[in-house]
Amino acid sequence: MGGEGTWYIAEQYSKTFAAIAPVCGRVSHISSIERDINTIANLPIWIFHGVKDKVYSVEESDKIYQLLKELNPEIKYTRYSELGHGATHDSTYKNSELYQWFLTHKLKYIGT
Repeated sequence: MGGEGTWYIAEQYSKTFAAIAPVCGRVSHISSIERDINTIANLPIWIFHGVKDKVYSVEESDKIYQLLKELNPEIKYTRYSELGHGATHDSTYKNSELYQWFLTHKLKYIGT
């Protein structure tokens, strides 16, 4: 439940992360995600999901992407047309662009 956990922890502790990249994340079981969508609206987010995912439907990521794209014009979404659940993880974690993207984001600290 890494993708779902990513969404949940980011929503609960949004100021803790410089960026998040949920992979095959289910959001339908996070009752507060839509209500509290503004807590993650400005967070750099790159979503990954495979259309052929039989564990968690791609519609989970489609839904949260639709909600966030109006609030966060820089949100990214990689929707793999030919991949299932495990292959999505494999392809995402082998993607060196993801790690470069993470390195472009830093937390903004207030105070000393």
